[in-house]
Amino acid sequence: VRESSLFLPEVRSGVNRITIRHLDPGATASWTVSPLPDGPLDLAYWDPLNAAQAKGFPLQACSARGTPLRIGERTFETGIGTLAPSYLEFPLQQRFERFEVTVGIDAVGRGRGNVVFSIFGDGQLLATSGPMTGFMPPQTLKIETMGSVSRLALRAINEKGEDAEGFADWVDARLYPKARSPKAIE
Repeated sequence: VRESSLFLPEVRSGVNRITIRHLDPGATASWTVSPLPDGPLDLAYWDPLNAAQAKGFPLQACSARGTPLRIGERTFETGIGTLAPSYLEFPLQQRFERFEVTVGIDAVGRGRGNVVFSIFGDGQLLATSGPMTGFMPPQTLKIETMGSVSRLALRAINEKGEDAEGFADWVDARLYPKARSPKAIE
C-alpha cells in the first residue's frame, strides 16, 4: 500500500470522471479528492515522489527519531523530519509561483549536527542555508519565482561527513499556487 497525491489540472465544478489503473493488482484502502486551496499549501499535503535518507525514512510531523519537531526552543506542528544526508523530491508540474520553508537541526540531537539545507528546482540550486549547527535558530528559505519548476528537491547534507548526526527538519513549508485561470474555476 502506498500513499499518492494526484494533481488534476483544469477540473471544473460539477461531475468530473477520474480513472486510475494499476499495472498489477494492488490494495487500496480509500480515495479522497479535495480541491487545491487558493492560498498557500503546506508541503506536508504533497507526497514526495522520491525520498531517501541515511537511515530509516523521512517522517511527517515529527523528527527522524519520532519526537515532536523542535528547532532550538521552537516547536512546529507541520513539517518533515529527516536524518541527513537526505533527499526529498516533489512533483510540482509548474503549478506554483513561490515556496518557503523553515529549516534547522532538530533539538533531539542536543546541539550535535552540522547540516547544509539546499533547495533545487529541476536540478538547479535555488537556495541554500549554508552550514547550520544544532545550536543555531531556525532559518527561513524563500524562493520568490519558481513558475517553471516541475520538480522540487530538498536536500540536507552533513557538513562533517556521513557519520555525523544531522536531524534535519523542514518545517512550515508553504507552496503558493499560481493564480488559476477562470476557465478552470467555472
